[in-house]
Amino acid sequence: MKEHDKVAEEAMKEVISDATTNALLYGCGFIRISFHRGTLDFACVDREEFRDTADHLIWLDNNARRETKQ
Repeated sequence: MKEHDKVAEEAMKEVISDATTNALLYGCGFIRISFHRGTLDFACVDREEFRDTADHLIWLDNNARRETKQ
């Protein structure tokens, strides 16, 4: 395993650990995955961001185009 892969694996373990801790403490834990400059970025959503995240999800539910699976 390359050094870069090891660093990425450790970073993902930390993100998952933080989200798991939030789930145990607050009843939900979110991981944000975003595409930025050609790479996927993973981050745990902090408790302070839960309300903003909920507002964003409500907006998406109301405005996103519905796709059917084929």
